[in-house]
Amino acid sequence: MSNLFDEYYAYLSEKKSKFRGPVKVTSNTLSVAGSLVLREDTNIPAIKVAGSLKHLGSIKAEIVKIAGSLEVKNDLEAENVSVTGSLFVGNNLTVNNLFKIAGSANIKGNVKGGRVKIAGKLKATDVECDYFRSSGKVILRKLKADEVFIELHSSTCHINVIEGNDIEVKLREEYEEDTVTKVISRALSILFECFSLETLEKEGRLYSSKIKGKNIYLENTVCELVEGDFVEIGPGCEIDKVVYKYELIGHPESRVKESVKIS
Repeated sequence: MSNLFDEYYAYLSEKKSKFRGPVKVTSNTLSVAGSLVLREDTNIPAIKVAGSLKHLGSIKAEIVKIAGSLEVKNDLEAENVSVTGSLFVGNNLTVNNLFKIAGSANIKGNVKGGRVKIAGKLKATDVECDYFRSSGKVILRKLKADEVFIELHSSTCHINVIEGNDIEVKLREEYEEDTVTKVISRALSILFECFSLETLEKEGRLYSSKIKGKNIYLENTVCELVEGDFVEIGPGCEIDKVVYKYELIGHPESRVKESVKIS
């Protein structure tokens, strides 16, 4: 950290009584259990928020854990980000390793990273990552990942464009057990749906304009165009057009208006 940064946090430590609730600062970690506003760009190994942190600049850290509320005006970059509370980023979010959401995250710009796992709610512009798994509510303009796994449950997801190698959208996993994690994930998904202004549906559904990949399996999906090498349309789908290279499997409970095989 720069000398200016060290001096600034030393000042915060000395003056923490001016802020609501405890603010603990060490050379490695900023912990906020009360309420704090920061105005300068921050570079620190770890940030833990159990209260409220409003940052008017950008943050760069190795670990960010949010059990309360974190609002970042500009960019947030970290190795790992865990959200069980709420996260707002005014520009772009970069998570090099794992971005895990069991609460809610609203990213005004793009998300770029390694693995993204969602059991709560994510709203962003574009997401580009290696691995994407969701069992919550997702609203995106574009999703690009090598592997995409979406479990809808009772959530309504809007992803305009999805691109990947392996893409799987299911209402729910047939083999899943009611473990504590699964139960919490479902409860969070239902909770976010209940507090939305949208009309609730009995079953979750994915709305998309274009889905493109190599191996594609879809359930409860409404899409204009699906392109893939191997495409299977499961139950509950409404697809305008499917373009496939090797194989197309349909389901009697789904509707595909047009299909085209290409060489």
